[in-house]
Amino acid sequence: MKKAITMIMLAGLTSFLIATGPADLRSENLRKPLTAVSAPAFSNLRIERMRTLTYEAVPKKALDQQSARNLLSGLAERSAVKMSFEKVEKLNGRLIFSSPEDPSAVFDIDANNGAFLLNTGLKRYSGDESSKNLPSGKEAPELAKKYLLDTGFLPKKGQEMVLAHVGGLNMAVSKEGRSVGNFRKLVTVRFSRVLNGLPVQGPGSKIVVQLGHDGELQGMIHNWPEVSAKSLPAAALKSDEEIRRETGLRLRREAGEAQSVAIRSSRLVLYDDGRGVIEPAIHVIADARYKGPATKESVNNPVDFYVPLLKAPKAIYPFMKSAESKMPEGDGRQKSAEAASRQPSQSQDWSDGK
Repeated sequence: MKKAITMIMLAGLTSFLIATGPADLRSENLRKPLTAVSAPAFSNLRIERMRTLTYEAVPKKALDQQSARNLLSGLAERSAVKMSFEKVEKLNGRLIFSSPEDPSAVFDIDANNGAFLLNTGLKRYSGDESSKNLPSGKEAPELAKKYLLDTGFLPKKGQEMVLAHVGGLNMAVSKEGRSVGNFRKLVTVRFSRVLNGLPVQGPGSKIVVQLGHDGELQGMIHNWPEVSAKSLPAAALKSDEEIRRETGLRLRREAGEAQSVAIRSSRLVLYDDGRGVIEPAIHVIADARYKGPATKESVNNPVDFYVPLLKAPKAIYPFMKSAESKMPEGDGRQKSAEAASRQPSQSQDWSDGK
């Protein structure tokens, strides 16, 4: 297969961004132009794109309600939790199973592509103590892979799956206005994807496994479609000037009324929109500084965004206007145990334990 070999030069990005005229600002409906834009560390940045590919999910047979329940049963067998997911709701092509025993327990699956979210419930973790025998940071990834293998959800191409993060879920508890402790509840293992040597970012191509008491399977997010690759002709890609211009416009839009912006990093990635399309894009992270309160001259706020490399992208990016997400977890159905079990004199604050 002949691959398109192209190169994007971002040298001189600093001068370009400063030189972008008022017309560009008006096109973004911004009320106030930036007073300074700089990227001293990246003025000579060069992003090379060799063998640039785009990917699309291989079509799958849609799941009916019984098939989805069979998947849920297989996952439940690997968990120590014996939860009955009796209620079933259909929403935008998704099947959502929930339990009257625990409002936080949910199995939310996309019937078209099989992406799902499983939470066996947080009610059991609402007590004022840490979970017993949680796996260590070293043990957790291997245990997570074992659960993926046992349930049939370990990716067939293992070289694509890389460990992204091991963290967890903590719960801070206060009684009568005073903190009584911060308790470790769950260990979370997150895997990301690499295709053709490029990291895949976005809402798709991710696997998250949550481990609880004694390392039991507490929850899982699986959005990992099998994909087919397609080479891109040079004519389908934006020119260097188009990339520079769009980067400047997006930077101004994301930064809003910032007094100054400095680009922290800019790199080539693949963006998975979670809807079956994976495309090359540039991920930009910048530091925007705003006028601070009376006690501070300025406040720094990081911003990040994606610039599609395709002239006619098929993926849906965050800056595009679209309908409400139809992916599992898109409507925030996971609820903390606070909603399920709280005493009047006690409050619980759930946070990501890193």
